[in-house]
Amino acid sequence: MVEADISNDARECLSIAIKSTKRGADLTHRLLAFSRKQTLKPRVVEVNELVRNMIPMLRRTIDESIEIETHLMEKEAFVKVDMNELENSLLNLTVNARDAMPDGGHLIFEVEEVEVKKTKAREREIEPGKYVVISVSDSGSGMPPEVRGRVFEPFFSTKGVERGTGLGLSMVFGFVKQSGGHIVVYSEVGKGTTFKLYLKTSGAEKKSRPDKKTTMDLKVKGTGTILLVEDDEGVRQFITRALSVKGYTVLDVGDGPSAVLIMEGNKNIDLLLTDVVLPKGMSGPEIGKEFEKRYPGKPVIYSSGYTGKAIERNGVLKEGEELLSKPYDLEVLFEWVQASIRKKT
Repeated sequence: MVEADISNDARECLSIAIKSTKRGADLTHRLLAFSRKQTLKPRVVEVNELVRNMIPMLRRTIDESIEIETHLMEKEAFVKVDMNELENSLLNLTVNARDAMPDGGHLIFEVEEVEVKKTKAREREIEPGKYVVISVSDSGSGMPPEVRGRVFEPFFSTKGVERGTGLGLSMVFGFVKQSGGHIVVYSEVGKGTTFKLYLKTSGAEKKSRPDKKTTMDLKVKGTGTILLVEDDEGVRQFITRALSVKGYTVLDVGDGPSAVLIMEGNKNIDLLLTDVVLPKGMSGPEIGKEFEKRYPGKPVIYSSGYTGKAIERNGVLKEGEELLSKPYDLEVLFEWVQASIRKKT
């Protein structure tokens, strides 16, 4: 009996040791991923197909009260990455979205191709060129700024020790960066969250020759007065300086009520550039309505870090209203501003 007891104890200890070893190996893998030192096996992957094939498995991961939507590109989108790590990243983002929607909601996967120009590429520490962007958006609880600013830190978690190591998002961050890409997050309390993964298009160097036909001459100075509404002070100051250098007069504020005060005191405003999601109880579209009353026929440009489909799902913008997706290049912003003002004059 004693020998049997010792044997059982030994087996239990061995089982615990094996589990601890596996957990330690997983922890090491995640830390290596965050520090961008894991061994990757990149291969050419068609992103639309990968996302499409993952949806059945992801549906089993989330609650039935959460609806999944996919908006994929009509053409093929190739990137060269470690396919397993990309799948793990999308799974991690799905699990986070699920936890943010305990009462159900919507989970949206979008794939698009964008061109990152030199200015924005330097800011993101990536190469300029074409990128495939995979966006994962949820309609969940969202994050306050102090949490949003730390989501990629290793071991940072708001879920409690029993629900994970706090390395899921840091692993996604490390994988994307090690793959030569970039990841950004947009989130507001009560408005949901969007993660955007930028992955370099496979063979982009051969395909992304600059188009000689441009819709606007970006060297031409602009004229007119722009009302800018942006709650992120750093972003607001940066855009104000950039537009001022281009020749525009910029009136910048951080919320809707302040924007209305500016409108009441200025008769000559040529364009409203406003974020969609803003503090102090007034959204971008609500500001847009006030602007249209006072300046009928004058253009409005909405911008947001959330994807167009996520904004559309929440019924924030009216059909036909265009959305300038963040993060955008200054060249793109200038094109939109020039085209909008010229169209209305």
